[in-house]
Amino acid sequence: MVKITIVIFLAHLLTRKAHQLKDFSKGILVPLVITSIIILLILLEPDFGTAVIIATILLLMLCIAGSQIKHLFFLIAAFIPVGVLLIFYKGYRLTRLTAFLDPWKDADNTGFQIIQSLLSFGPVEHLAWE
Repeated sequence: MVKITIVIFLAHLLTRKAHQLKDFSKGILVPLVITSIIILLILLEPDFGTAVIIATILLLMLCIAGSQIKHLFFLIAAFIPVGVLLIFYKGYRLTRLTAFLDPWKDADNTGFQIIQSLLSFGPVEHLAWE
């Protein structure tokens, strides 16, 4: 529900503030703060994937609304180190992220979902990584 709600909320807010998007403090700071609070609450669950999706929704909607490129690059430059720190903060996140490199290494645990998605395409013989 939050993903849909955030899209509707940002669409409404950015439409009202369309003329202020060139100014970071007036046009971008308010949606950024509100979305950051929502992302923080989602990270407390913990649900890193949904937090990344919502951050991406924010950036895309700011881009579509007409924000300056320098503001978007600034936000991206701020989000990337925070994302990397959050990945390394919980060890299982890094394990899940790197599982796609060799899913057969831990086929019963971290590689299970990737292997199942590969098997959905057809026989295993066609999917040899070696």
